Amino acid sequence: MDLVNKVKEFNKRFNIQSDSNARAEFIKFKNRIDNTMEYLINDTANIELIKLNLKYSNVLGVKADHQSTHISSNLKLSFLKEMDEIIYYQKINAIIIALQENRHTSNLSFFLISLGEALQLSTVNLRVKYDKENDYYMLLPQGQRELDSVLVDQPYSFLDTQSRLHFLEAIKYYQKNSLQDRVKSAEQLRRTLEEFLKFKLNNTKGLDANIKDLQKKLKNDGRDPQVRKTISTIMNYLDQYFNENSKHADGDINESECEFLIYQTGVFLRYVDKSI
Repeated sequence: MDLVNKVKEFNKRFNIQSDSNARAEFIKFKNRIDNTMEYLINDTANIELIKLNLKYSNVLGVKADHQSTHISSNLKLSFLKEMDEIIYYQKINAIIIALQENRHTSNLSFFLISLGEALQLSTVNLRVKYDKENDYYMLLPQGQRELDSVLVDQPYSFLDTQSRLHFLEAIKYYQKNSLQDRVKSAEQLRRTLEEFLKFKLNNTKGLDANIKDLQKKLKNDGRDPQVRKTISTIMNYLDQYFNENSKHADGDINESECEFLIYQTGVFLRYVDKSI
């Protein structure tokens, strides 16, 4: 999928407004971030680490084989000239991921502090989520705060160590937003469900076997038969989907499908946690 179509998919999630006030807020936010980028762009180490992240070169508007001076000039121009709100957020997201993956902590802290100040001084549809348990930052739409709080944030409070790590990896891959990464995200979601059912049912079985054991457990505990049937049907479809699109083969998973899988996984995690 080319960048234009990626932006369209991304835009659905961010739900950007087109009125003049919203546009003015974005410009105000952008001006602050452009100034922040001056510091990062002038840091040779940062240019080199971004050059290492070849997967982000298209989004950042930087050719990976350029010399540092050329990268610096192109990266600065890439941010300054970008007036599309969604693509601009993608560039910010790429910078955050690049700094984290290369463990450039001092400049990551500087950039996040500057980003936080810019967000406080403008009302753009953007927020930064920090996973304290795994020391990882994620860029998310402001408008999904309530949904993310219930289906993404809360599971971190009750997941066991193994399933929590897989769930975080799923979010990380989703953030990167390439087809390959979405496939990896789906596989990490499958592993999340598999590990959490092992933890809750206290066994070492695979996902398929534990879907059946979960049904037995819910039946023995007197759970509503229609709810049990719904759980079983959807879980079996998900298991089949994972097998065909991430476990045994790479499927053509688009962004909306990947987002659906994350939220659907969150629904099951919450139900299993409250029911067993």
